[in-house]
Amino acid sequence: MKVSYRYNGEQFDDIRDVVHNNKLDIDFKYIFEEYLPFQAFVSGRTFFKGLTIEPSIKYDPFKNAGYRNFDHKVFADGVWGYLEKYDFDSSRGFTGAVSGGVDSSVVALELRPEVIYSGYYKAGSSFDETPYSKEVAKTIGAEHRTYEMTEGDFLENIEDCIDIICTPIAGLGTVMEYTALKKATEDMPGEKQVFFGNGGDEIFMGYFFNYYVKKFYDESHEIPQYMPNFLLSQQAIAEKIIDFMIVASLNRGDASVLYSPFVINTFIPMLAKINSVIDKLLYVNINITLPTLLHLNNQFCRANNVKGFNPLANEKFIEISKHMNSPMSELPKQALRDVRYDMPTMIKENTIKRGFPIPTDEWNNLNNIMREAYNVFFKRSEVTINKKPYNGINRYTWGIYQSELCIRRFA
Repeated sequence: MKVSYRYNGEQFDDIRDVVHNNKLDIDFKYIFEEYLPFQAFVSGRTFFKGLTIEPSIKYDPFKNAGYRNFDHKVFADGVWGYLEKYDFDSSRGFTGAVSGGVDSSVVALELRPEVIYSGYYKAGSSFDETPYSKEVAKTIGAEHRTYEMTEGDFLENIEDCIDIICTPIAGLGTVMEYTALKKATEDMPGEKQVFFGNGGDEIFMGYFFNYYVKKFYDESHEIPQYMPNFLLSQQAIAEKIIDFMIVASLNRGDASVLYSPFVINTFIPMLAKINSVIDKLLYVNINITLPTLLHLNNQFCRANNVKGFNPLANEKFIEISKHMNSPMSELPKQALRDVRYDMPTMIKENTIKRGFPIPTDEWNNLNNIMREAYNVFFKRSEVTINKKPYNGINRYTWGIYQSELCIRRFA
């Protein structure tokens, strides 16, 4: 999967070609309805009126792709087929962004680059996963380069990051992923091809809410110990609320968004058309979350003059994703954990998903800067949502902060 951008009937590979060369109007309705609550491209709208994001392929919940056993051959065919499709040059050097999680690790084990890199924070083991990526490097005989991330790095790169991605999206880790790639490309100026692990969580259902929602739904269809004759009522309740559960799982704001016109008239009806819970979750993962992440990856790679590859986000895996997750494995992404015999045990058995967390509790400078921008945002005449008290660095206040920075830069 790749992403592109459409404006005035034309398609663009780099969103900056549109935003930096046109006078665009800020879409405050999008900010209130989609960005602040979900921080993902729910409908394809962006920060600007008339500018949309388009994934090259989508998950079709109404298409039956047929069963195919997911083994190493299917995995390798998918990965190498993707690289061939997007003009990967195997004769040139390449490096891997490896966090130490299952997704980027399994790609590294398959491609075996000479160099991999990881970012980390000096804030304890909870903020440093380099021991896992080091194990991958050891397994494939690669050089392992690590880069310390600091609050200074964040503050130094936030405005460049905004200028590059143009439409604010996703969490605080966005800035540090850009920073890590920037450090790596400056450190290895000859490397022009970089691979990532995007797609693993979405296609192989690694998100916690996927399992929470599916478990709730499955248990609602089990005969209750108390009043077993009410099984049908139990099932009916689950059917009525399952779509709200999925939306609530994605929500970064307060509960009021669940009753907003956008959610009631657009988001919920979109999910209601889909029959199975697996299909609903994969639709959200692949058609909403994955393009959001690929947007960031696309822009960061272009800004650093490297060609980025996301081999897990390939058409073959998307096509058979329902069958790979039916039934869902007891441990998330079990298929990826098992597909490579040389997956290090410490990674294969690791169930703690951190996702490149940031020690924001220690970042007082950022906290003060975010508070100032947060208050300014709510003084704007175009802002019609109610202001909540600023309560420190979190996903919602980050959303307000990033919106304010984008308005200052592009309005």
